[in-house]
Amino acid sequence: MKKFGVDDVFTPENPVLSAYGAVVTNIAHIPAALTAVMRENGARPDFATEGSLALKPWFGSSQGLALPPALGLPVVEAVPPYNEQIDRLEKQIGAIFPRQPMKDASGASQMAPRTQVTSLHGVSMLDAARHPFESNLCLALLLEPAGENDRALLNLVVGAEVNLHGTPALAAAEAAREAGSSPNSVLAAAAALVGPRRVEGARRAVSDLVDRFAKAGLKNALDEPFDLGAYRRRPRPEPCWSEPSLTPRPSRCLPPHGLAAPGRHSCAILRAWAAIRRQTPCSPPQRPPSPGDR
Repeated sequence: MKKFGVDDVFTPENPVLSAYGAVVTNIAHIPAALTAVMRENGARPDFATEGSLALKPWFGSSQGLALPPALGLPVVEAVPPYNEQIDRLEKQIGAIFPRQPMKDASGASQMAPRTQVTSLHGVSMLDAARHPFESNLCLALLLEPAGENDRALLNLVVGAEVNLHGTPALAAAEAAREAGSSPNSVLAAAAALVGPRRVEGARRAVSDLVDRFAKAGLKNALDEPFDLGAYRRRPRPEPCWSEPSLTPRPSRCLPPHGLAAPGRHSCAILRAWAAIRRQTPCSPPQRPPSPGDR
């Protein structure tokens, strides 16, 4: 400081400097200090100032918290080509888990050496045994137990697929059982016929509906008061949701009264059911729905 002829540190709020220089303790203050010292020596910039060196975050989320201005910085558009990459990232729906080998590497299921108790995604089977089946099903697929509303929706989905009457998988299981196969072989025979093509139509339907509701601006699937006026259907939907190779089952022909039952909340679920009904031909039920129907 004595060499520069100053008695304090340079900051934008307290610009202490001389023609010899300035002392800074924050790297972000160097451009301002250098500009001030150059001005003190009669040097001017070669071109007009453009922009600023202030923090310009490309991402930001306060999670609904009221942050002070120093922390709640406004989000600005990134410079090319990063703005295009961020725009594509904003359109991505759902979580993406990293691909990795499952054998001896994922750590999905482990057994404690001392207690010999198995855990799945960090949840002990002793604790998982206290949870409903729907909660553990969500734990295995999404790495965390299901909440109350998720359990109600999963209960409906699992119940809708319980009836296997007329399906090739049930016929294969019965044929394997009649042939005297072991229980594991019977299950394997049925599982061999439950391939990706069996649910290809449903996967396409879900993907299409997720994209359409995302474009409509739906941020929270539980936001039932959301205005669906922005939801638009294609003028001529592509017939890609149907599954002609499958025999229609009664679960596909039930009206959506089970979806609208108390305890099941979803903004898009009734609209999704109506869209799927338009694409999946089936005959209406032969009796009025009862409170016990799923």
